Amino acid sequence: RQAFGQSISKFQAISHKLAEISTKLTVSRELLQACSKVVPDGSKSTVMASKTKWYISEFYKQAMIDFHQIFAGAAFRGNNDVERSLRASVASTLYSGTSEVHKSIIAQSLGLK
Repeated sequence: RQAFGQSISKFQAISHKLAEISTKLTVSRELLQACSKVVPDGSKSTVMASKTKWYISEFYKQAMIDFHQIFAGAAFRGNNDVERSLRASVASTLYSGTSEVHKSIIAQSLGLK
């Protein structure tokens, strides 16, 4: 997208948002890889799966909100990839177990429940 005659990625606020998304995507991949190694072993697999599902689904939702802000009005013009991804991201916090359930599992593993 262009604004004020230049790519919006040149603006610090946008570039920082994209840098954060990129970093959290890397963390998500590493977490998923770590989870895939624990699950076959069976030790603490439920807690690790909950941590992974919770973190990735919440990251996905926030990233899609950020992309909506970056794309501005174009994201709300209906039936486009950004809009569909936002709907899917909200669903991801519900379908694989709500974020609250995953946080309860994690809290229980910490002896907090």
